[in-house]
Amino acid sequence: MPAVFFIRKNPYTTKKSDQRLIITYSPKYAAYQKEIRRRQIERAQKMIVSGKCKTERKNPNNPARFVGKLAATKEGEKTKIHYFLDEEKIAEEARYDGLYAVCTDLEDEVTDILKVSEGRWRIEECFLVMKTGFETRPAFVRLESRITAHFLICFLALLVYRLLEGKLCGSLYL
Repeated sequence: MPAVFFIRKNPYTTKKSDQRLIITYSPKYAAYQKEIRRRQIERAQKMIVSGKCKTERKNPNNPARFVGKLAATKEGEKTKIHYFLDEEKIAEEARYDGLYAVCTDLEDEVTDILKVSEGRWRIEECFLVMKTGFETRPAFVRLESRITAHFLICFLALLVYRLLEGKLCGSLYL
């Protein structure tokens, strides 16, 4: 469990209910993020050297976010575009290594809230299995009873899948 070092009541929010912002720090998570960024910086440097810098950066984890672009001379004239490694952007991102924030309106203990938050990846992975492996979408049914039946079958298939996975692989899901 990461160390909780900041809890704030009523953080900036549009909701009127009381909320808490819980920020945790984990040295292990910080090291992980630093390593991921190091590899992304290497890929960004390769992009600069090859001259194949993407102009659209749709993905927030795209290494191109570390590539800066300069397209004018000191006098303001147009010139050839020069790409460079944006050290300021790298340093700004590094400031948040190891930090994880959860905003909630639950009044439960902080440790309980963090346990649920840490297990969220399991839920996301279940949705991924259902959408890709079981092809829950698109559902070519119109009646509400058939839509319910379709997703019930998909859920039961996921349950059987997880039970078998637990028996065969010793999974921690169930």
